[in-house]
Amino acid sequence: MNIHEQCPAKSSIEIPLSLEVKDIKMPISFEIKPDGYIGIGNVETQVGIGGKLFQDKVKLSHIYVPENLRGKGIGKVLVKQIEEQLAARGINKIFAVFGQVSTIKFFVHQGYNIVSSTTLIKEEQEQLGIDEGVLEEGTLDEKTLALLKQKGKFSPKKILLLKEIGKK
Repeated sequence: MNIHEQCPAKSSIEIPLSLEVKDIKMPISFEIKPDGYIGIGNVETQVGIGGKLFQDKVKLSHIYVPENLRGKGIGKVLVKQIEEQLAARGINKIFAVFGQVSTIKFFVHQGYNIVSSTTLIKEEQEQLGIDEGVLEEGTLDEKTLALLKQKGKFSPKKILLLKEIGKK
């Protein structure tokens, strides 16, 4: 059963989970809404990661961990848990689109690769709602990204990242 068959047109799926890292334990939930929103988080603590489901792909567009909870591994756990939930539902490609250098570096450290939008065929760009006009031209590697940031000369539009999951 694919992910669309699991979420009927007018209902949501919500699965309770737990986030446990270091001395922190909090309830979180994985949800898929009829409009394609997909995410994991905790409303009370404002911890979360989410994006949009497009057939057999997902585009992550936000991750948030409050300042007082950063540096504790919560972001890593959120990424790992959303990847596990998506892989279990047959999703094998996760795209992420971010413009903040620290967020881009975070996703690279989680195994995401920076890719050019030109690697996607036009139909994929349209399906994922990716407008080439908001993306940086070409690809950058993590080293170049770090050097440009150090020199203070780089404030990217948005960077497209990709990770393939669930394949062995």
